[in-house]
Amino acid sequence: MTPSAIAVALAALGLVGAAPVSHGGSAGVTVSLPQGWHSVPQTAPTDVHADDPVTRIVAASAPIRVGGRGCDIAAYAFPSTAVAVVVVEWTRLSKSASWAPRPARFTAATLPVKAPPAIECFAGAGGSVEFADHGRHFGAYLLLGTRAPPALADRARGVLDTLTVAAAPPYIMVSGPKLAKPVLLSNWEENLTLLTAAEASPRAKPGELRTLSTRPRLDLALFWGWPLDSPPPTKASDASAHGSLYPTYKGRPALIRITTNGVSTTRVASPKVLQIFAKHGVPTRM
Repeated sequence: MTPSAIAVALAALGLVGAAPVSHGGSAGVTVSLPQGWHSVPQTAPTDVHADDPVTRIVAASAPIRVGGRGCDIAAYAFPSTAVAVVVVEWTRLSKSASWAPRPARFTAATLPVKAPPAIECFAGAGGSVEFADHGRHFGAYLLLGTRAPPALADRARGVLDTLTVAAAPPYIMVSGPKLAKPVLLSNWEENLTLLTAAEASPRAKPGELRTLSTRPRLDLALFWGWPLDSPPPTKASDASAHGSLYPTYKGRPALIRITTNGVSTTRVASPKVLQIFAKHGVPTRM
């Protein structure tokens, strides 16, 4: 076989490194997919009574599709010469749940591959590891096809190394002027969109910051880590963090103050941020 033919064959197996050209995942949980990899789109349920864990990522070094029912992790069909990764998230853990942090890297030591039967309903070798990342709890599974070269396991671990986890609290409570009672934002995906849009907004100008003490302010109570198997929060004082929303006032733009990684930043509230608040009856102008 010529060198060029070998390169083509290795690329087909996913063994040749390539710049990531796409991403796969859902609910703020994504991986970069090397050229030639495929993913199965996931629709994250917003119903807290949905099955747990919830599948966030399904990707493989060859075409992959839903292939069966009854086995959550191995419910996908892909060529026996390929490797697949599945990432699931537990969303209804008790307050006492304590998980090890995400490994610095996914290696043969942190994510070992064992001979079958390693994963229920799957005929090939496989392995798994459970971990916490950004206050969320995941299981990563590696499924090696029965005729796949062992080196593909390292390729799959490399894909998992690109795992990116976005953070958002399950509940955000808004209280303050012109609100007869607190408003609870309880859609996790929407809360993620809200915070992502806020963090992408431009910083407030110094002149605007100097007038904050004279402006109406709404409190944003962020309930990070609130277990979804517990009743929704009812008191802002139970929140693990607080921010502020300053509605548009006397010609001044609406501002939002949030804390990320311990750093508080005040930003101009983008139209997307205001749209979400207005949808729930939160005043965005006073």
